[in-house]
Amino acid sequence: MFTDIAVCKVAELPRGLAHQPLNLSLRPFGEGEMTYTIGYAEMQDFPIQIAQDGSLTTPSLQREIFVSVGPAVQSYPENHLRKEVPTPGPCFDYRAKVPGKMSDAPIFGGDGTVVRGIVSRSFSGEKHAFGAMLGPAMRLPLANGRTLNDLMGSASEGMPNIQGI
Repeated sequence: MFTDIAVCKVAELPRGLAHQPLNLSLRPFGEGEMTYTIGYAEMQDFPIQIAQDGSLTTPSLQREIFVSVGPAVQSYPENHLRKEVPTPGPCFDYRAKVPGKMSDAPIFGGDGTVVRGIVSRSFSGEKHAFGAMLGPAMRLPLANGRTLNDLMGSASEGMPNIQGI
């Protein structure tokens, strides 16, 4: 099995202000519901330099944004136990042409305003992909035994502070 990871570092806003988060929905996709995937695909690995002041620099990158649209087909909420499809964890199958290397790109719900999943596996050139479900992932325990769902419930305006966990 192959594993990949997406890492994103976002610079702090002046005066410690918070970034506007994406709206998340823990509701699973229903069969036939439209999905909208957006992200940068097929990017090569590139070096990241960290300056003394903590800022990041990268070489000039060719970035092309992709948008894929297609219906949800089937959900696999217990895939982490039953291994019904070859992608880890609870997921759903959807029919959209999602280019390779778009793992972890957000999948928006039917009206395009809330993130309902993330790309977990795609098949370049085919109109077929799998998305990880957000709801079950929010219930996985962190290092202190609490879940992201627990932290969200006790957070200020839905923004938990997870540093030091």
